[in-house]
Amino acid sequence: MKSFLKEDLFEEKEFNDLKSFILSQIDSFEDFRYATAYGRYYHGVFFPEPMRSLIVNKARENLGIEDLDIVYTQCAKYQIKDGCIPSLGRHKDNFYATHTMDIVIDATIDWPLEVEGEYFPSTPNSGMFLKGDEDYHSRPEYPSKNENDYLI
Repeated sequence: MKSFLKEDLFEEKEFNDLKSFILSQIDSFEDFRYATAYGRYYHGVFFPEPMRSLIVNKARENLGIEDLDIVYTQCAKYQIKDGCIPSLGRHKDNFYATHTMDIVIDATIDWPLEVEGEYFPSTPNSGMFLKGDEDYHSRPEYPSKNENDYLI
């Protein structure tokens, strides 16, 4: 398995700034689309400097790869809507990005990510460094029936 979790990814102030930015973006999205196939809202996000550089540097530092950059960034909020329950089946990624850095921003539930049989918790300020084109990954059954619960 080439994927791994890093807890306390950012310093407290850095993470609070990132969280505030993402939550403000969610509030401002006019077309925060809901994908019923996954049970999540999603939208592209563009980070301003110096936040963008901070994220890129964290990826480079943790992956040990100097030649990395952001290809795209997506905000996803998994939440039950109109009876649609979030799910993520077992799969490998098949798109042009070689690495995924999945940062947990906020959550009312722990909905772990399963990678090659190992479960990683959904703890805010943790970063999953996923080699999704090589490691099978999924999430178990959604752990809540409450429509107010979510994972960003």
